[in-house]
Order: sequence, then structure tokens, then C-alpha cells
Amino acid sequence: MTNGQVGTIIGKGGANIRSIREQAGCNVAISQQTVQAGQSTAERIVTVSGSPISIHKAAELMMACLEDTLGDGTAPATDSSGAVTHTLKLCLSNNQVGGIIGKQGANIKQMREESGCTIKVESAAPAYQTVRAGALSGAKAVVLQAYMLCVVKLSTMPDEGPPPPSKFQKTAGMPGAARGGRPR
Repeated sequence: MTNGQVGTIIGKGGANIRSIREQAGCNVAISQQTVQAGQSTAERIVTVSGSPISIHKAAELMMACLEDTLGDGTAPATDSSGAVTHTLKLCLSNNQVGGIIGKQGANIKQMREESGCTIKVESAAPAYQTVRAGALSGAKAVVLQAYMLCVVKLSTMPDEGPPPPSKFQKTAGMPGAARGGRPR
């Protein structure tokens, strides 16, 4: 989220974020570091953890906070019918992106059809990056429905665990010791 949006989510003296945490029954954390999202836009990552239902509730409450005004005082974006539109960005691992897309795009196609939401996933990330961006766009109701579908899908995926050891991993030992650790 932009810094203005984060300010709205936090609220005066932290009142909004405290209320969101209590009502949703989950943890909502906002990073202190900014991430460069565009040429002039800095964003902060909002992490929500809990059950799929509590995560959905937290997203719903945050969108409600943002519908009134953005943190910088400007009006929220609207579509041609005047309905407020939202874009919810997701930070996903490459494995999670694969789960969202599904075999030959079947999962993402079904989510789009079921929710009516525009769902986009960043194309393949460079080799050094392990996180890719996804975006859900549309009216509040369709974004929330697509978000719930994504959360449920991600909650059913196995944990990724630590990366496998390198093929060329070196094992340190005592100088003068043979492989088994015994002196020569």
C-alpha cells in the first residue's frame, strides 16, 4: 500500500488497525521499509496472517477504511458507473504463483470467471527474485471474492520449506582430517 493508504489503515493513534485486528481476529503487520513500486511511488507491505476467514475479514475492513478517502485526501478511484474500484496487490512466491495460475491457467481462469475480478500475475521473475506480484482489480465485492478464492487456494498448498542444498555444497572439516572426521 502507498504511505497514504497505510496512514488511513493505521488511523489516528493506531485506532483503525487496532479495530481491524480485533474485529478480524488476525494479525495485521505493516513493514517499516518502503518498496519502490514505480518511478515515484513508494509502498509498504501489509502482512495479514490467520485463518482464511479472518484474513478475508481483515481485507474487507481495510477496504472499507480506504473507500472514504485516501490518506492524502484525494477521492478513491471509480469505474464508469461511479463505483469505487480497488486494486489489491499480493506478494507471492514462485510456487504460490504456480498454484494460483494452475495447470495451463485453469485455476486463474476459474477464479476470474467465478469472481468477475481482473486477476493479473507478474510474468516470470528474474532468477535472483523469489517473490512475484499479483493484482486483483475491480469493485470491492469482486476483489474480496477473488481474494478469498486466492487465500483458500494458498491455504491448501503445502508449505515450501527450506530450499534444497546446493549441488556444489562444501562441507567444512578439521584440517588434516579425512572425510569421516577421523585424522589421517
